[in-house]
Amino acid sequence: MADWDVILSYRFNHAFKDEKAIKGLSVDEFIEKVFLHLNRSRIYIYDDENQGFSHFVTDTGGLGREKTFMIENRNHRDVFLMKIDGVLFQKKSKCDCAVIWGGEMDFIEFKTKASNKNDDTMEAHYNKIYKQLKLTIEYFETSFRKVGLSFRNQFSRILAYGVFNPTVPTSSATEKILAARFAKEVKVKLMFTNNTHLV
Repeated sequence: MADWDVILSYRFNHAFKDEKAIKGLSVDEFIEKVFLHLNRSRIYIYDDENQGFSHFVTDTGGLGREKTFMIENRNHRDVFLMKIDGVLFQKKSKCDCAVIWGGEMDFIEFKTKASNKNDDTMEAHYNKIYKQLKLTIEYFETSFRKVGLSFRNQFSRILAYGVFNPTVPTSSATEKILAARFAKEVKVKLMFTNNTHLV
């Protein structure tokens, strides 16, 4: 599987070995089930309701770019998608997925089907993003700690992304408040955007 960190894969497998979805799997089987790999110059991630998990798509035709998270990857770095919600964990219990590349891990929660029918609805979407990302990162930390490892020491940087459909008006004031709170409580930078650029 491309330029994958073998030691890191053993650590992930060890930390989550008791999870029902992967219990009893070898490290190779765990990697095969939970991770996807691409190194294209432009990568799209789609949270697929029909399949029940997030995955890479090479063509957004029929989906629309507004329903995806785009990664600009001009140097063709190896990018690994960790299928969290619906694969590693029971559906709706954690954030949707995470991306690992070059020593960084980015957690992603999609709300691309959200609409701004009213302020209460949008507030609920923001709160769900916050909760899912916080819960997931804290669960990863706890799971690694249980097997004597530090989750944060595995990566040079950890980020979190809340992804809305960009055609839906959002609240920059709410996003700033939540990002500041997330930085204080989780010690991770939270951003609300549907794209990133790898360096």
